[in-house]
Amino acid sequence: MTYNRAALRVADLRMSMLTQDYPSVDISLAKAEVKTATNYQAVAGLLSLEHLLKASQIGILMLEQDFRGALTGIEQILESGQIPRHSGAFFTLGADRVTCMLRLGQTKPARECAQGFTEVVLESLSPDDRAMCLAALEEEARRSGERDAASSYAAGKQAALAEFTALKRKLLASIELHA
Repeated sequence: MTYNRAALRVADLRMSMLTQDYPSVDISLAKAEVKTATNYQAVAGLLSLEHLLKASQIGILMLEQDFRGALTGIEQILESGQIPRHSGAFFTLGADRVTCMLRLGQTKPARECAQGFTEVVLESLSPDDRAMCLAALEEEARRSGERDAASSYAAGKQAALAEFTALKRKLLASIELHA
């Protein structure tokens, strides 16, 4: 439960990052919740959530715009093999990797990393994961001067955000109905 609350707060902040500004107090709260979940796992001696907590910690670094720290964490967790290669987490971490590289001026490696995202991969992702990936691809295409591709990614991102918002509303309505 502690992990779920922390991970959902980080994910929600990451999604709001795509559409609006977010208050720094929310980042502090998310950071505290991730730390609490991490400490709880350590005390309980659990290992099953370790890679998910690391992904949440990377999400916090992305929110704080600590791209060097995030890139280091991303490379470590991807190289560890803890994240299944065809999971949404694997691809969102890859998208974060593209973003970090771009923000750190590593345009060529970012371009190479972005090429791993195919239409089939993007269509297989949940709307929130797809929006995160398309945001990174949009930035990479824009920086590479590929305006048509950037526009296409932006449109796809907006569609994924709309789909995510509709799903979120439906879930909240269902919860209220059964409360």
